[in-house]
Amino acid sequence: MAARLSPIDDPEQMALEMRRLRREVMVGLIARDLTGAAGYEQVVETMTALAEETVSNCVRVESRALARRFGVPMSESGEPQDLIVVGMGKLGGGELNVSSDIDLIFIYDEAGETRAEGEFSNARRTITNHEFFEKLSKRVIPALNDLDGIGFVFRVDMRLRPFGDASPIAVSMSMLEDYLYTEGRDWERFAWLKGRVINRPVFMKQQAFDDAAGVMDALVRPFVFRKYVDFSAISALSRLHEMIRAQTLRREAGRDLGVNVKLGKGGIREIEFITQTFQIIRGGRERELRGKSTLPMLRALAEHGALARETADRLSQEYVFLRNLEHALQYVDDKQTQLLPNDAVQQEKIAAMLGMQAGQMLERLRNARDFVSRTFDGILSLDRQSV
Repeated sequence: MAARLSPIDDPEQMALEMRRLRREVMVGLIARDLTGAAGYEQVVETMTALAEETVSNCVRVESRALARRFGVPMSESGEPQDLIVVGMGKLGGGELNVSSDIDLIFIYDEAGETRAEGEFSNARRTITNHEFFEKLSKRVIPALNDLDGIGFVFRVDMRLRPFGDASPIAVSMSMLEDYLYTEGRDWERFAWLKGRVINRPVFMKQQAFDDAAGVMDALVRPFVFRKYVDFSAISALSRLHEMIRAQTLRREAGRDLGVNVKLGKGGIREIEFITQTFQIIRGGRERELRGKSTLPMLRALAEHGALARETADRLSQEYVFLRNLEHALQYVDDKQTQLLPNDAVQQEKIAAMLGMQAGQMLERLRNARDFVSRTFDGILSLDRQSV
């Protein structure tokens, strides 16, 4: 992937080549997955790598194109600045699914303005760093997201950014700090738990870029992980628990659309919620519980006594099964869906992708959902016992 994209320095050519690359990666991945040549972990690692490479290279060519007009964004002390792209959700966790959108947050380190220098010495207009990164964001998003010619690269979701839809697309590090500690909400602790810088520097030296990413991590860590167990977090988790179930019931009320393997009772999100709940409560004291990927964290929770070994192992097995089923559903039309339809013909097709008969698949799904939902229902009492 890197070899395909790294030589390109033209935005239009990059947009086309990213789409070609995604199509080729997807075709190869589907073939490998459905013939058993690749398992769950290889599938999600490949999709995560595709997102990282396309985002990073897209930021690179669009940054350079803007720098030719406006110069290089610089800090007030004269150091080059870059857009820092934070991947959230499954991208941040390194477990991206095959037809997922990508949740991104755009951050820059310091205020300042652009300067014409070096390779970009012909730039004729100076703008603030904020203006530069706003313009850059508005070029990167459609370059990835827009349906153009042979398709899109990734659907981009920016709704997790500080201050929400009404805020600037790119925010400074100081804006992020102010938001987290004055307006950050309980559910955002779960969201930021998986936040991870996914791109490479363009103008900054690697060490300076890494240092800026480290500053961001230092801001976020105490917001997500409190030094001591705070009992207010447990009541907040209780409200989130109730909200999740209420949302699911509203979606399913009066409908017969099939089973939602992600959002439905006993689905993927409940396993992720179980994992992240124990991480939020115990991660402030136990560094090993601050990881971003679900399966390694289930193992770590068992090792630290937060979950029984048998429970963690079973949740891991069901998680892989549900994620594989989700991928099979999404392979059909490259559609972002988690809904297993009630149609018998469609069920046979989906089951065949998993190497199963429809009856076997449905029984396996029932058993998985029953176990996950029972564990999910008991999560709050388990939390109180662990304090």
